[in-house]
Amino acid sequence: MAIVFPPVVIAIVGANAALWADSVAHGWTALAIGLLLGAVPALVATVVYARRGKLFLTDEAAIERNRSAISNLSIPLGWALCIVGFVALRWAPDALKIAALGLVCGVLLGFYPGLLANFLRLRRERFPSEIARHG
Repeated sequence: MAIVFPPVVIAIVGANAALWADSVAHGWTALAIGLLLGAVPALVATVVYARRGKLFLTDEAAIERNRSAISNLSIPLGWALCIVGFVALRWAPDALKIAALGLVCGVLLGFYPGLLANFLRLRRERFPSEIARHG
């Protein structure tokens, strides 16, 4: 799921955004700007985390701090941003809606290399007997 789900979401959302962008004035420009605004910061963050050795958390204390931050801050903030975003985009022009879809695709594209690397590392380190058994 971690390997397949993000590219599937990117393909579905990106295809819909592209079809919509083709029928709106400045739609392709809005889509490109959204993709760049999403992908560049996410990819930079992934590279920075990788260079600092924080892409793969192995220390139990760091893992617990990360889990705590996710449940205390990230999840509520994510829900709030989604609700505010959906309400705000309800009355936004089409080009802004297309840019928002591009932003979602860009963020997923930018974080996907780190997600994939982390998943493959965990699979190799934590489940070697499962890999040997199932190939």
